[in-house]
Amino acid sequence: MRGRHCTGTLSVGGLFAVLLLAGCARSEPDSQTATKPASAPAASPTPSGAATGDFVLPEVDLGKLPPAIQTKIGEARYRVRRAPDDANLVGTLGALCYVHGLPDAAVVCFKRAAQLTPAESAWWYDLARAYETLGNKPAAAAAYEKLLTLKDYAPARARLAALRGPASPPP
Repeated sequence: MRGRHCTGTLSVGGLFAVLLLAGCARSEPDSQTATKPASAPAASPTPSGAATGDFVLPEVDLGKLPPAIQTKIGEARYRVRRAPDDANLVGTLGALCYVHGLPDAAVVCFKRAAQLTPAESAWWYDLARAYETLGNKPAAAAAYEKLLTLKDYAPARARLAALRGPASPPP
């Protein structure tokens, strides 16, 4: 366990799960990245899926969450790392992040899930709700509009109307 230092307090089981499944922030610089010159571009391997190259798994601060939730999110992150082109796995990670107060990470996941399966209206609704949580009304409205082009969904219509505010009366 030398060479790694995690921030936050975790139970032994939670720490093990976080280290094993989600990784742990290193307190000292990685020897590979520390020796690379700053001007040299990093060589990246060719992505396995067509859309894999543009998806970066969101970084999340699990230190403030209970150990059981850390484990759930860590397991979901592990699964997404193994299959970044599986919209259901990415969306599940987004849902876990959203429910447990990590809306930034949820937005990244829901955007990816919607990108992978653009005809799936559930991802657009989840994306819009996450944007609303962040206070990004224009992006939320755009996601609701996209959802409504796919499917007429009354809760989405109501949320979109609430975002737009009351209609101004005719002069």
